[in-house]
Amino acid sequence: MKSSKSLTIKTDISSVKKKEIFIKSYVELIKKLKFNNISPQEAHDLVIKNKYQTNKRYFWTMEKLSYYLDARFRELRNYAVKKRKWMKKKTKKEVVNNIIYNFNQLKFDKEIIKAAKEGLIFSKRVDSCRRAVVGEGLYAIKGVFKKNFFMYFPLKKFDARKEVQTLQKLVSEKKHSPKFIKKNWKSYSSTSDKLLETMWINKETRLKYLSIYTFAYWAYDQGTIDFIK
Repeated sequence: MKSSKSLTIKTDISSVKKKEIFIKSYVELIKKLKFNNISPQEAHDLVIKNKYQTNKRYFWTMEKLSYYLDARFRELRNYAVKKRKWMKKKTKKEVVNNIIYNFNQLKFDKEIIKAAKEGLIFSKRVDSCRRAVVGEGLYAIKGVFKKNFFMYFPLKKFDARKEVQTLQKLVSEKKHSPKFIKKNWKSYSSTSDKLLETMWINKETRLKYLSIYTFAYWAYDQGTIDFIK
């Protein structure tokens, strides 16, 4: 029988049962970091990864959320067109100047508000998630969700059913609510993933894909996000 050796744990940070630690000053924080042999660079990287999450997983999550918003907005637009509340055809320049205004004004229309409350505009969230994955949004064309999935995870197997379930959790569970707050959104220029930065900032590679998140970041205000989600 092997003799047991005692294991000395330097701090409760590394213990199995994590206890809440309250650090009230930078001086105390530095002492904790030194005590746990955490370098300044490592501390910085951990903060960026956990607080700002600018890696590819963060941006793929935001892309998925945007596919959902895109599918929901299509439902709203279809109702607005039916009721002749969508913008009339204008010149190209006028459309560009008015698109954001029109996108974010529908939520103020009394008839639309009433119809949304009566369930006449939006379908069940799970159905919107299915359409998002298939590519039946306002701007997301068929197959683009799957295509962009492989851009982020080229070695993974794509499972449409699993993606619908994951997306449904993302849009339904309370813990994900902060992801719908636009002021928390990060642009691709802030990504910590160099490959991802190249994909979306480089003009040649960007043209091969369709970033719905980039569109949502540009087009929707917080009120519209809250209305359609």
